Parts: sequence; structure tokens; C-alpha cells
Amino acid sequence: MRVVHEAMERRRRDRVGFPHNSPRVQPDKAIFADRRPLKGMAAAVATNVDFVHIVHKTRDMSTAYVSGRVPARYERLVARQARAARTSKSDLVARYVIEKSLETEFPGISFRDSLSGREAYLTGHRVAVWEVVAVREETKSVEKTVSHFRWPRVLVTRALAYAKAFPEEIRRSRDGETDTAPAAG
Repeated sequence: MRVVHEAMERRRRDRVGFPHNSPRVQPDKAIFADRRPLKGMAAAVATNVDFVHIVHKTRDMSTAYVSGRVPARYERLVARQARAARTSKSDLVARYVIEKSLETEFPGISFRDSLSGREAYLTGHRVAVWEVVAVREETKSVEKTVSHFRWPRVLVTRALAYAKAFPEEIRRSRDGETDTAPAAG
């Protein structure tokens, strides 16, 4: 039985990339990431780990961890989409969560790829939010903007509400789409 258990342990280590001779943490050397010594049960558990993962905190990063479980078939779908987008599953899922939350908060707003990256646009229309803002700035009136697009007023006010909530994003999208490369020749 012990031989079977050792073989299973070797396969587990190979599967997750551990070398067969990975060092174990000594109880008197076990420490928290901030260098405080572990005591009691934490030290006992640490003696049985194969590796230590250190998390670095940075002042510039303002993110939160969100976890969820999905059926395996959807995980495979996300993995395939992440490969196609040349990004990680984690980054893709984060984008999906953020965009779906914003679409729920701001009905009528959706997201798509553009020259400047992802951009907000009006669902069912080809017009980006920054374009609605540009027309509003030019006409100086919501009513004239509504007339320009021949849309219901609610669509224009939703686009303007989103733009008010995320002015930097709208500015970046507008700058990315309106900057032109010098003519060749």
C-alpha cells in the first residue's frame, strides 16, 4: 500500500510541476510572508507543503479577489476563448465580470473591441459612447443630440450617464479612435 501511495504522490508532483526531491519546510524555519515565525498548527501544516507561494502587495494595484465555480464545459469554453484572445483565463473572466456588471448597471451599454482596446457602445447600434459625447459637445444640447441620431432620448441619456461615470475611459477611447497615423509617402 505504501508503494502505491508513493507512486501516486510522485505522479501528483509531476502533474503540478514539483521536482521529486522538493525540499520540505523545517518546523523551526516556517514563516509567514511578512517573516513572522509560524507556531503551533500552522508550523505543523507548513512542514508538509511542497512549495511556498508569496503574494506581493503593491500600492499601485487596486484589485479585489472574486471567486466562483462553473461547470467544466464552460471552463473549457473560457480557456479556448482566452487562448484566442492571447490572454489568461483569469484576465478574461475578470473582463467578463466587469463588463457584465456594467451592462447591468447601465442598460443599453455593451462592450466591443476597437482600435483603442475595449470600448463602450450602445447595444444594437454601431455608435460608441464617446461618439455620443462628441455630438453632445458639438450640439451643446441633449435634444439636438437625440435629433442627430434619431434615437429615443433614453438612449442618449444612458450613453451620457455612462460617460459621466467613466470619463477617463471615454477619453482614452476617443483619443485612441481619433488619433491618426501620419500619411505614408
